[in-house]
Amino acid sequence: MPRQFTLILVFIVLATASWWLVERPVEEPPAAQQVAGGIDYYTEGLALTMMDETGRPKRHLSAERWEHYDDGRTELFNQQLQLFSNNAPPMSIQSPRATLSADESEWFLYEDVTIDRDAGMDRRPLHVETRNLHVWPDREYAETEEAVRMESRGDWLTARGMQAWFGESAHIKLLAEVRGRYALE
Repeated sequence: MPRQFTLILVFIVLATASWWLVERPVEEPPAAQQVAGGIDYYTEGLALTMMDETGRPKRHLSAERWEHYDDGRTELFNQQLQLFSNNAPPMSIQSPRATLSADESEWFLYEDVTIDRDAGMDRRPLHVETRNLHVWPDREYAETEEAVRMESRGDWLTARGMQAWFGESAHIKLLAEVRGRYALE
């Protein structure tokens, strides 16, 4: 009899332990919480073309990496933005890093920024070097307060600060400390 009593006691303990394990709430590890400003998603090898109302390319953006953050901003790495115009060769703006505002109306290009335009029918080729360029693509406008160097064929200009308008009436305004050399052909 003592052996049967021990077996019954073991079964009761096992049944009670099983019931307790089933009824006990399971504590799951906390889900990975996003840190404010954390990356929502990213893309490698990005290439986007935006069209105008007539279906012609208006802008083309390429970047090695695009990171979108939960606060709405976007970071681009090794990006190139091409702005197309009907009557002139496209302007190409490159930088190692850029930040786009949440609504993508403002772009901040950091570090070494270059702007290039090939020669057109009535336009000379253009190469501009600067840092920290603020661009409004929809307004076809950009500006910087940093040092600027412009080159076209054998001519060059340097300045502190620049305003640039792209598109049909493309022109650049140098703001201060302008120096240059013009080579007669």
